[in-house]
Amino acid sequence: MPYAIIGASAFDVGGDALDRAKRTVVKRWTNFADRRDPVALDVHLADDYAPNDRGVQVKDDLVVNGYSNRAGKANYHKMYGYPRAPELSEIVRAFL
Repeated sequence: MPYAIIGASAFDVGGDALDRAKRTVVKRWTNFADRRDPVALDVHLADDYAPNDRGVQVKDDLVVNGYSNRAGKANYHKMYGYPRAPELSEIVRAFL
């Protein structure tokens, strides 16, 4: 895969999805995380993973997950907010 977008759920399944992504990513791996996301306990993955066999290293990019529900209550973990972050939406736009 040319690019890996991994959600926090990768950690919930024992890291299997994360390990698979690390082995198969070929060009770029960016960890998008919001410091206020209660599930993103470690928002810095770059120091946790060595480059893969292709030399691809994780790049940490802290973003603002601005999602809030209809009542206006913020939910910094809600997946709907991450694609709205300019840093991630720009990558998705370029990919499409």
